[in-house]
Amino acid sequence: MKTNEIAINEQVFNFLITGHFRANDLESANGMLDIMQQAGMEPSVETYRAFLNGYAEKGDMEGVKETMKKVADNGLTLTPNILFDVLLTLAKGGYTKEASEILPSIQKFPGYSTEAMSCAIHLATLAQDDLAYQVFEAIGKPVVYDKGDAKLGRFLIRAMVRAERPPEKLSTMLQKMNEAEFNSDTIAITAQMAYLNKQTDFALKILDYMKKEGHTIRTHFFWPAICQYRDKGEKDKLKAVVKYMGDACEGKEDKYQTLEDYIIPAFIQLGVPENKLLAELKDTGSLTQNSEMVNFGLTMNLLKTKGVDEALSFAEKNPCYILYGALKPVLVPLYKRTRDLEAVFKVLKFANEEGASPNLAQETNGWFVMDFLQNTSVKDGGEALFLGMKNKGLKIPKTDVEEVKSLCKRLNIELSPEASEALNSLGSDLATQSTRTRQQGSLMQLGDKSKKHLEDLLQKYPGNKAVQKYLLGKYCQDGDTEKAAELKASLDATGFVYSDYQLRQLSFMESVHSENLQAAESYLTQLKTQFPEYSNYIRALINVSALKIKDLRAEEALTDLQEYCEKNTSSIAEQKFSESYMLQDDCIRILNALSESKQTDLARSFLKLFFDGGLVRSGTASILRTYLDIFIKNDDMDGAIEALDFITTTYTKTVPSNELMKMLIQKEDPERLQKVVDLLTPLRGEMNVLHQLMISFVECGHIKKARKIVETPGLRAVMNVLVLACGQFVHERRLKELEDLVSVTKNLFAVDRDEMLFQKLRYHALEKDWSKALNVLIDYEEEGIQPRARTLRYLAKALEGDGQPVPFDIPQHMSAEKAQEVTTEEFDEAERFPFSTVEQKALALIKNGGCTAVIDIKKDLDQSDDKKQAKKFIPTLISALVDKKHFRDIGKLILELSKAGEIETLEELKTHSYPEEVIRGIQRRLLHTYVDSNRGEEILSYLESNPSEVDMYFSWVGIQNLTENYPQLMERVEKLAELTAEQKSFKLTNLLWSQYFCQDDTSKAEAILKKHPEMLETLRVANVCSHAMRTKDEEKLLQVADIVKGNEGALKIVYRNLLMLHSYNDNADGILKVIEKLAEEKLTTDILNVKNRNKLIEVFQSQNKPIPSQLAFVQQKDSSPKSSESSSSSSDDEAKSAGR
Repeated sequence: MKTNEIAINEQVFNFLITGHFRANDLESANGMLDIMQQAGMEPSVETYRAFLNGYAEKGDMEGVKETMKKVADNGLTLTPNILFDVLLTLAKGGYTKEASEILPSIQKFPGYSTEAMSCAIHLATLAQDDLAYQVFEAIGKPVVYDKGDAKLGRFLIRAMVRAERPPEKLSTMLQKMNEAEFNSDTIAITAQMAYLNKQTDFALKILDYMKKEGHTIRTHFFWPAICQYRDKGEKDKLKAVVKYMGDACEGKEDKYQTLEDYIIPAFIQLGVPENKLLAELKDTGSLTQNSEMVNFGLTMNLLKTKGVDEALSFAEKNPCYILYGALKPVLVPLYKRTRDLEAVFKVLKFANEEGASPNLAQETNGWFVMDFLQNTSVKDGGEALFLGMKNKGLKIPKTDVEEVKSLCKRLNIELSPEASEALNSLGSDLATQSTRTRQQGSLMQLGDKSKKHLEDLLQKYPGNKAVQKYLLGKYCQDGDTEKAAELKASLDATGFVYSDYQLRQLSFMESVHSENLQAAESYLTQLKTQFPEYSNYIRALINVSALKIKDLRAEEALTDLQEYCEKNTSSIAEQKFSESYMLQDDCIRILNALSESKQTDLARSFLKLFFDGGLVRSGTASILRTYLDIFIKNDDMDGAIEALDFITTTYTKTVPSNELMKMLIQKEDPERLQKVVDLLTPLRGEMNVLHQLMISFVECGHIKKARKIVETPGLRAVMNVLVLACGQFVHERRLKELEDLVSVTKNLFAVDRDEMLFQKLRYHALEKDWSKALNVLIDYEEEGIQPRARTLRYLAKALEGDGQPVPFDIPQHMSAEKAQEVTTEEFDEAERFPFSTVEQKALALIKNGGCTAVIDIKKDLDQSDDKKQAKKFIPTLISALVDKKHFRDIGKLILELSKAGEIETLEELKTHSYPEEVIRGIQRRLLHTYVDSNRGEEILSYLESNPSEVDMYFSWVGIQNLTENYPQLMERVEKLAELTAEQKSFKLTNLLWSQYFCQDDTSKAEAILKKHPEMLETLRVANVCSHAMRTKDEEKLLQVADIVKGNEGALKIVYRNLLMLHSYNDNADGILKVIEKLAEEKLTTDILNVKNRNKLIEVFQSQNKPIPSQLAFVQQKDSSPKSSESSSSSSDDEAKSAGR
């Protein structure tokens, strides 16, 4: 090498080693190491890599292992990419078993997923499926993912599809992934992947395999194939796929939609004239063998593309089978496109005269009238519509005439006398069958109807069993036991056989509302005996179990629930109880029953069953609070300590523990009290726990001990905790505890003395003890504190309201706006509540949108003598609304409390055992309330002391409100975001990025992402997309798409918004560009639901442009025929309701 002046370096030696191996000269290859040392060079990892690959090419695992040992002995490390390279070399040589032996060495390293994915994809192209799966499996699962909707491993499936591995191999791979809970996809996903790769023939091969394996094949599986063969100009393959589709798909389902929207347009685009289409489709199978249906499809196509005259001219010459369900949706759009009612009347006239069913024709006429009234602007008193129909001899069912009149009244359409007369003349006596059809339609989806609606329907259709059975369900659900018993007796008299749904509801009513264990058990036994496959009765079972516990049968109740959870794991998972709080109140009922019956020894078993069995979200706060309360109520201190230890250790959560602290203080049990402090401190922080302990000492009258805590070195005031305690003392009229707490905290570092003294002043103002209230101002002077303006305004307003003089100057409001006075009108007493008159009135006001008036009632109660009722007023209302699941009304009430600046009330509500979503709503509104009350700095200080609570308080609207009102605090907010980011919580950082991005403050937005690049994997773009959609800012959406490349979830949201923005603008070219972008990012149009997909398709249809193949295939859980002539049976309707 020196003679030939070749540079001597490591790379040259590595090439020589590889060459010697391939020449089968292992002795010379090993000799290279000696030569390297003579040249003063030491072998590196890359040198050993050449040896490893040399041995691997020969399948010599002994040589591979010996080389790996040399590497380790020399203090070098083989990285995952080198080991994967060796694995691939072995696999290429057919040494599969030996290749798999490399994996354990790789798994010792962290973070090798990228190399593993690349290796698995390469193995898929080599048809090494089993080894590819082993490599994929080695990546492992993320800590948190949705097993029910898992999509792990799609990269490997895509690679196998691109390599066109046999469908049975694809199925086997998916089955492995399904069983290991990596992936929940079915074999249908592979057909979609093939379509997206334009592998049309292979996609059809997959569908053929699915058919042979017994999978249901839907016509929409073939839509992309039709579009792709159309675009390629392959008419013969198009005909073949149409024929195969007709044979493969069972039932009617959406075959006509396929014919009208895909098959006919495809052949026309390929140049087949309308009058030759039937001949072209002659041998394409069952889907197109009905010539009259094909002619109707052609007529509809012409109606959309060439106009009414040409469409009807074709239809008059070619017999059509009229599908009224397909005709209905095009009538109003036809009018909107042409603004020609006469044209629509021509179409209706043709359908009435040529159709096979006069009843359906008249029903279609009536449908058009109501659709027209609701979706167009009627300015002539309805004369053009109704006189036009009368002149054309178009009739509607008599029952529709009254419905049309009612609709006009609701829409404020005042019919002219001529139009009214014409409308009355349209009613047809030929309506018997039509009325029956419409009645059937009106009785569909009964599970969605309200109790009042069902009662109205029963009056309209007396004796209708479908209405009766769903009304019985509503009565059971609402606890209307008298009406339920009356209706059940009526059904029993007819020999009615109860379904699984009714038996479940009856059992639920008897257990929850009647507390009749014998009856509840009887219905549940009938249900399980008669319908052994039915599993959707967990609420009824839980509440029956609660009654069994009260009957001292707790062991039996636990066994019942355990057996249910073991038997119905898939049903529980499908209903996603573990992701919600749907069964929260029912689980709490079980725990309360254990407490009442003093069977606390089984409480933990039930608790673990609730969480581990997937019945409720694990660690639900209200359930954990109830669990701790069981032992406190039963004076079991050891049990309470063990429960708190279990909660903090197992779920890393804390629960309100002031009652436990007070009980231990009163029992003079310092050892257990210290244990409580030790358990709470790691999670709540020392400051918060010491404050709670100090307040508990104050409540128990141990003032010296409370002062001793204040003297703790480094302790500073946590005002949120102090204000909450003061607010509680004020509401409960506990003056001594309030005064003691104000006094004890006087010298506490960083305490807000104005706030503390204000609470004392507020107490006396509510008691109308004006001398003491004014004396508090002296306390201010003695402490050298200047009262805030809001303190003086509050006292002045209270004095003036009671006709008292104001002995000081009143500071002016920052805004001169005066709150509008709200008068409370008579409330609707139709629905009675089991509360006091004032609470009934408040609930009725809330029901009728009068939340503002409820706040006025609260203020009156606060100043009344009935302090007990004043304290429980708002909590009672919210509890009542929770029981009735009126969460929207709760939100409205919380909003009004926020507007009224009721910070203390909201802080107190936060401590109640409401459902988690209610507590979260209160916390989010608290941020707004503090900001709107000019106390933004206070809430920010609290969150700085309690960073673990930041995510619960901040929302998109909240960060906007804070930014607008307190721009001077944003630097502190940014620091708080950094603090939470250090704890791997990026919600606030995400919100700040969104805010800056929407404000076009790109430097700050970019700085956040630069500092936290890991955020890109979880960046929340929904708020930015919503802002861009409101402002129609396509450019901003494109900018976001560039930022989140690689984040599949975020990209889907951005591209979905881009597609919908273009659909709103009727921009077909824009939609096509986004679809191309999706293909580049290897994403699919399954980001759209069926409704949005149809909106996009309408854009292309309205512009007579071909439907893109990517829109033709969107995964659907089910598909329904376009025609409305087939309706769901009552049993289907019942199943839907039971599923809910």
